[in-house]
Amino acid sequence: MKQEELIALVEKRHEKATHLLLYEKREEYERQNDRLHNFKVAARIDMETPEKSLWGMYKKHIVSLIDMINDTVFGTVPSDKMMDAKMNDLHNYLYLLEGLLEERRNGERG
Repeated sequence: MKQEELIALVEKRHEKATHLLLYEKREEYERQNDRLHNFKVAARIDMETPEKSLWGMYKKHIVSLIDMINDTVFGTVPSDKMMDAKMNDLHNYLYLLEGLLEERRNGERG
């Protein structure tokens, strides 16, 4: 892949993932003006930290990515829709983890 192609790929993925995280999923996941609500509630349910709850949910996306990679061995190349879903989720979970860690660092939660 040429440098220009990689730049275009990265810019396109960033745009898609950012739009999904900031706009498309907002109503689905935000409660009480907190985008990290689901991880905090899941943490209370499992009596763990929100970061560990996120990690548990992230692993599901990693397994899906591994399956997608393994499928290529048998000649199955993921569709654009599947690539978007998997890559966007993986990107966005890292942003969400950073948000949780930033809150913790700033003492915004215990």
